[in-house]
Amino acid sequence: VLSEIGLAKAGGRTSFEWKSYDFPKSEHLDSLLKRKGFALKRESALLFTDTSFSAETSPEVSVTEIASESDFDRLIEVSHDVFGGDTCWLNQGLRREIVDRSTLVKAYLSSVEGKVASAAWIKIYSQIGFLFGGGTRREFRGRGAYKALVSARCAFAKSQGVPYVVSEC
Repeated sequence: VLSEIGLAKAGGRTSFEWKSYDFPKSEHLDSLLKRKGFALKRESALLFTDTSFSAETSPEVSVTEIASESDFDRLIEVSHDVFGGDTCWLNQGLRREIVDRSTLVKAYLSSVEGKVASAAWIKIYSQIGFLFGGGTRREFRGRGAYKALVSARCAFAKSQGVPYVVSEC
């Protein structure tokens, strides 16, 4: 735990989240994390699918890979609009990974009728694509914006030879 905290701080992070799930049960890890100052939060579930997932979306929905600072600023705006609160944690690592063109991280924006509706990203670790973000602005929900982002991230993972993606919910 101390080693991971050190790595995060060395990478410029001032905060981060450590996920602990109900299965397999790890009371020792939970206890250790509490002693090191982590707050145990809500329970989560993991959903897995293979990277062949592809959904048809309406012609009004488009997806753009984030490739510039201004694109990333739009991701920040969507995240703030959807989730509220402080989004500075996105600037502490994800921005650098995206703008520096990491081959293991890709972020996307989806638009509905030309207006940015949703944002999400994928990080590849150990041959699994982890789907993150996924916030859709309220006025665009139910129109396929997020579905298009899932498809784009699955296609990227598949192009990298990654067989599965996982999402926390």
